[in-house]
Amino acid sequence: MLPVLALHALLCFLLCGTAGQNVTETVTETMGMDQPCLLSDGWEPHGSSLYLLVHDPKSHEQAELHCLTKGGHLAMPDDVDEHDLLMDFASDVFDSDTWIGIKKDEDAGVYRHCNNGTDPYEAWCCGEPNDSGPCVRMKKGDGHADISCPSEYPFICECTWMIQESSFCYTPPTTTPPPTTTPPPTTTTPTPPETVARPYALGKIEVMEPVVGWAEFAALKSGDALPPGYDKNESPRTDGKWIDVQSTVYVKRVDWLSEKNANLSMTVEYNIAWIDERLAGVVPKGWMPLPPSLLWSPALMFGNKVRGVGSITKPRVGSSGVVEEVNLSLKMWLHNSGFIVYQMTKVLKVRCNVDLHAYPFDDQECPVKLHAYNGVRFTLLPSAQSKRPPIRSDAGNVVSQFQLVGAALESTYSSFFANDTDVVCPYFREACTYDVEHCMLSRLLNCSACGDCAEHVGSCAYDVDICGDPGPTINSFTTLTIRLSLSRRIWFYAFRTFVPTLMVVVLSWMAPWMGFQTPALIGRVSLGVSALLTLVMGADLKQPMEFISYARAIDVWMAGCLAAVFLGLLETAVASYIHYRALAKESWKKELLQPKVLIPRARFCRPAYLLDYLPPSRPRTVRFHLPSSGAGAPLPAQHPSPRPPRLSRKLDRAARVLIPGLFLVFCVVFWLHYFLNLQLS
Repeated sequence: MLPVLALHALLCFLLCGTAGQNVTETVTETMGMDQPCLLSDGWEPHGSSLYLLVHDPKSHEQAELHCLTKGGHLAMPDDVDEHDLLMDFASDVFDSDTWIGIKKDEDAGVYRHCNNGTDPYEAWCCGEPNDSGPCVRMKKGDGHADISCPSEYPFICECTWMIQESSFCYTPPTTTPPPTTTPPPTTTTPTPPETVARPYALGKIEVMEPVVGWAEFAALKSGDALPPGYDKNESPRTDGKWIDVQSTVYVKRVDWLSEKNANLSMTVEYNIAWIDERLAGVVPKGWMPLPPSLLWSPALMFGNKVRGVGSITKPRVGSSGVVEEVNLSLKMWLHNSGFIVYQMTKVLKVRCNVDLHAYPFDDQECPVKLHAYNGVRFTLLPSAQSKRPPIRSDAGNVVSQFQLVGAALESTYSSFFANDTDVVCPYFREACTYDVEHCMLSRLLNCSACGDCAEHVGSCAYDVDICGDPGPTINSFTTLTIRLSLSRRIWFYAFRTFVPTLMVVVLSWMAPWMGFQTPALIGRVSLGVSALLTLVMGADLKQPMEFISYARAIDVWMAGCLAAVFLGLLETAVASYIHYRALAKESWKKELLQPKVLIPRARFCRPAYLLDYLPPSRPRTVRFHLPSSGAGAPLPAQHPSPRPPRLSRKLDRAARVLIPGLFLVFCVVFWLHYFLNLQLS
C-alpha cells in the first residue's frame, strides 16, 4: 500500500509543477502587454517618485497585483516625509483609509515591504498593531493599523519601472489543472468572420481582453490547440486572389532630423488585420493574445529609404529574479471567428531627401514605404467612412526642430519590372493637413488635457479606386507609403540667429556718429572689426550640414549682414582718409600765407683775408602787421577754409541714413521673398 501512495504523490508533484510553470509563462506573457508607469495610466510625479492613485477598492493582494501590472508596488513609506505625503493622499484625495505596501511575515513575526525589504518605516496608530490581520493600512489622519487582507480599500502605487510577476505581498496561483494535449471540444458555432471584420474596419469594435482560462491559453500558446495539419508557412488563401489585410498607421513619435546625414528617427505603429478561416473556432470565445510567431502573417519589408529598424523593449523581472528584455514591437490577437489583428511597432531610421534652399524657412517631406508580397494587398477605408482613420499621429510627441503639419497615406500596385507601367499605380490615397500649434507644449502637460493631439487626424481629403484591380501575379506586390510633411519651427532660429545678427549690425551703425578724433577713430575701427568677426564666427555658419553646392536662405541673410557691416567699416576708412588729407592741405596753405620769420644768427669772427672772397650778406627784414585805425599797408587776401573737411562730415551724415536704409530694403526683400515662398508651398 505504501509504494502505491508514494507513486501517487510523486505523480501529483510532477503534474502540479508542470501546471505552475505554464501559469508562470502565461502571467509573464500577459503582463508583457503593458508598459511600466505610463502617464496615460494616471501616474503622477511627486518629489522624485511617480505615484498612481486608485480609487477602486480592492483587497490587499489584488491591489498589489494591480500595481505590479502597472510597473510598481503598493506605496511604501521610507521616511517621515514620504509618510506625510501618503497621509495627505489618504486624507485629502481619498478621504478614507488606504492600503500601503507593508505586510507581516507570519513565519518570522516581522513586518516587511512588498518588495521583501526589511525594517519598513512604521508609524503605528494608538493601540496598533492589535493582530487584526497581517496586512497594513493607513488610517486617515492617524497612522498605520493592521487588518485582514481580504478587506477592500483604495490604494496608492509607487513606480519601480519594472513589470513584475510576484512580490512578498502577492503570490500568483500555483495549482491549476494540467493542460490537455488536444483542443477542447467546440461547444458553440464559430462566429462568421465577416461579422467581426467589417465592424472592426469601421471602428465599431475593438480588441477585447481574453475571457478564456489559463488552460486554453497555455494550449494555444504551445500550439497544441491549432487545427491538425495547420502550417503557418502556407497562405490562408489558395484560390489565387488577393489576401486583403485591413491597415491603419499610427505615427507615435517624430525625433530630430539630422541635416548632416538627412536621417529622421520616428516610431510608427502598423495595425493590420485579416481573416484566416483555418483558425475559426480555435478560440472558444472572444479574443485571445498569441505569440506572433505561432500563426501565419504577411510577408512585409520596408523600402530602401528606411536605413534601420529597431524594436521596443522593456525590462522585466521573472519569477527567478533575473532581469530580461521583453520585446513589445509585435503583438497578435486571434478571434473566435478566425479574424486576426497584428500590431507592429517599429523605431525607423528614415532617409529624407532634404532641400535646404530655404533653410531655415524650409519644409521637408519624409516618405516611408512598406511592401507586401505573395498576394497580400493593403486595404484602407477613408477617415470619413470609419471611426478608425487610416493614418493618425501623436502631434504632441514631435521632439524635433520641425512640427508635423500634415501626413499622407497611399497604397499602390507595384511590379518587380520597372517597364511594367500597367501594374504600378495607386488605388487609395488620403492626405491630411494638421493645425497643431496648440500641441507644441502638450509634452509638458498630461496627455488627457491635450485634446486630439495624442491621436490627431486633421482635415483629410481622399481618393479611392484610382486605377483598376490588375489582380495578383507572380511579379506584382503592393506598397503602403507614409509621407510626413514637416515645417521647421522658425522661432527657434529667430532667437538663435536672426535677432543676434541683427543686433550686431545695428550696433555697427554707431560708427558714423563718433567723429574723427584719434580715440573716436580707434573706437570706430574696433567696432566695425568686432562686428565683422562676430558675424563670420557665427554658429550657424558652422552647423553640420551635408555637402551642398547652393546658397541657403541663412547664407543670404549672413551675406547681407556682412555687407552692411563692411560698408560701415569702408565708410570709416574713406571718411577718415578725406578728413586727414584735408587737414594736411590746410596746414600747408597756412605755411605759404605766413612764412616763418628768419632771424640771423650771430657769426664768429672770420679772418680778414677771407672777407674779400665771401659773397655779400643778404639783408633780412622783419615785418609786423599791427592793427591800426589809420591807412596802412594792405593785408594779404584771406582764403576760405578748405572743402574736404566738410566732405568727410557729409559722408558721415549720408552713411547714417544710407547704410541703414539699404539694409532695411534688404530685410524687406529677404523676408517677403522667403515668407511668400513658404506660404505658397
